[in-house]
Amino acid sequence: MKKLLFVLLCALVISCKKEEKGGVRIKEVTASPTGSEMVEITNTSKTKFDLSGWMIGDKNNPNAFKIGDDWTINFEENQIFPASLLGISIDDSGEQIYLKDKEGNVIDTWTN
Repeated sequence: MKKLLFVLLCALVISCKKEEKGGVRIKEVTASPTGSEMVEITNTSKTKFDLSGWMIGDKNNPNAFKIGDDWTINFEENQIFPASLLGISIDDSGEQIYLKDKEGNVIDTWTN
């Protein structure tokens, strides 16, 4: 019985951690030719996230930008990443933007 309870508790903890990662999403993308290309991400969860090592990229370079150490996003906060910082050009059609966690798992995508 103790083993079953332990396994169920572990499964619950693992599923909660996956759900927490899912709280960070791509909220908005501004594509060219506006000159103000950017990717905005949002934290829809109720907890603060450490984004250290997360990546934002596009179809040509899915791992173009690695978010630096000690970078966090508070709950219900938005953060804007200009395309010039990301090192990408966001095409106005046929584009795909990726948001990946530090393990390289795709957390969210945006396409136009």
